[in-house]
Amino acid sequence: MRSYLPIFLLVGAVLILSLIGFIVFNLRSKATPLTKESVAPAIPLPYITLTPDKEGRELTLAVSEIDKSVSALEYELVYNTQTGVLQGVPGSINVEGQSTITRKLTLGTCSSGVCRYDKGVQDITLTLRLRDKSGKLLAKFTTGVALLS
Repeated sequence: MRSYLPIFLLVGAVLILSLIGFIVFNLRSKATPLTKESVAPAIPLPYITLTPDKEGRELTLAVSEIDKSVSALEYELVYNTQTGVLQGVPGSINVEGQSTITRKLTLGTCSSGVCRYDKGVQDITLTLRLRDKSGKLLAKFTTGVALLS
């Protein structure tokens, strides 16, 4: 009987370690990690329009019917140019207490009052993120945009 004791101890240790591993694996797979992009309970999405000017050099972003829980609106407009260069127009707006905002988004770069506009703008994508006072993401909206002539 004494010669079987090490085998029983080894088998028992393997079973205990297997059981602990199984429990830890199941607990980790069920946990959802919190990240900056974790989404809070759903809120009504605002009404969004993106209107080009006559020359197609600027777009007017208008957001209305903004929920009262929204404190900040982040936007990111990404597009390709005629030369194949990827460009972007990022920004953030403090919307506390406002139900409607508008912003002009220039399709190009401006410095010291001189603007260089991008030509052949295509493949436009608009992303909006709505955040509460603590910075928690309430909603994220991404859509493609087509400029029609």
